[in-house]
Amino acid sequence: AEKEFGRYFDRLRWLVVILFLPWFVRRSGIKSWSKLGLKFEIASGKVVLAWLCLGVGLLMMIALLQTLVYDTEYRVFDNILGVLGKGLCAGFVVALVEEAVFRGIVLRIFYTALSPFYAVFLSSLFFAFVHFKQLPHEIASPEGSVTVSSGFLAAFWTVFSIIHTFDVIPFLNLTLVGMVLGLLFLRSHSLWPCVGLHGGWVAFIAVYDKLVVSQSGAVQSFFGSSRMLDGLLSAVLLGFISFLFFRHPIK
Repeated sequence: AEKEFGRYFDRLRWLVVILFLPWFVRRSGIKSWSKLGLKFEIASGKVVLAWLCLGVGLLMMIALLQTLVYDTEYRVFDNILGVLGKGLCAGFVVALVEEAVFRGIVLRIFYTALSPFYAVFLSSLFFAFVHFKQLPHEIASPEGSVTVSSGFLAAFWTVFSIIHTFDVIPFLNLTLVGMVLGLLFLRSHSLWPCVGLHGGWVAFIAVYDKLVVSQSGAVQSFFGSSRMLDGLLSAVLLGFISFLFFRHPIK
């Protein structure tokens, strides 16, 4: 148990979300997984794979540019296939759960009351807000035993963490990620393209961040780091994709 308490709490929180997701879907009036946007068929696997490759390809372009402008040191793994496998599994699970929640339910709630633009924009702001969930150090790594009060403090700071962890560029990038995925869902009427694209991004960042030991060079605020979301280049790319989706009316 060498992980900090905050990591365990966050994973337990998502476990609760996963367990209650079927109930919440039914309570929202969505009678089946197909209505939610997850139609399970063979063709769905091909769609996920195609969009996953696209997501990985987009981030590979940024990684290549970082390699050209940074003095980068990489880590060598003996079990690189294991690292890749874990990255893909993590990417798929995270993407599947988050897309079911944020696009399948949250975006749908906004979409029933607002125009497509405002529905996508507001749900994307919520998506970005939720991702600022780092706990204060004294809560993340409590000294002594973990008590019930530790759980309440962690719950509080998970909701209000953005107060002490807010960063403009990551928030902008996360908002644009939400917009791209939201627009993709409204245009495709399916969550599978979103799962593939989102999963590709998560998997690539999970693996790339482990491979990079250090990066040094100019214009780090533009090209970002191995986390990708802390650079303006990602915002430019995501903004361009959003523009392409917005060019034609959503039906």
